[in-house]
This record gives sequence, C-alpha cells and structure tokens, in this order.
Amino acid sequence: MTSPPRARGRAGAASSSAKPAGSQPHRAPLEPKPFRPQRTLFVTLMIVFVLWVAGLLAMYFTTLYQERGNELPVPEQPDAR
Repeated sequence: MTSPPRARGRAGAASSSAKPAGSQPHRAPLEPKPFRPQRTLFVTLMIVFVLWVAGLLAMYFTTLYQERGNELPVPEQPDAR
C-alpha cells in the first residue's frame, strides 16, 4: 500500500529544501567497500590446487592405470561334447 500524497509531499518538500544546489548526491554510510586483490592468498591457493591435482594424478597412475596392463588372458576351454 502506498502512503497518502500529503505525507509524501511534505517529506519531499522538506528534503528538497534542505539540500544545497551544488551538493553531490548523498551516499549511504554503510556502503560496502570493494575487496582489495590479495596476491599472496591467490598464490597460496593456486599452489594448493596444483598440489591437489598432482596428488590426484599420482594416485590415478599408481592404481587404476597400472591395472589395465595386468589383465590375465582367459584360457579357452574346449567343448565337452
């Protein structure tokens, strides 16, 4: 529901007369500041990521990849007929 036109008119008139003509727009006092780039955090996280991927590759090649060549051939069984 909207407020009555009289209430908006009074508030609008009071705020427009209080501002000087050449002032800049008012900014909220609790406006969030943008983050600064954290180079050391980025490098640290990148090193952790590379070590994690290297660990995954090492585990893959030491377990699953070697099992491909270790398959024993199944001997053919002669028919019993």
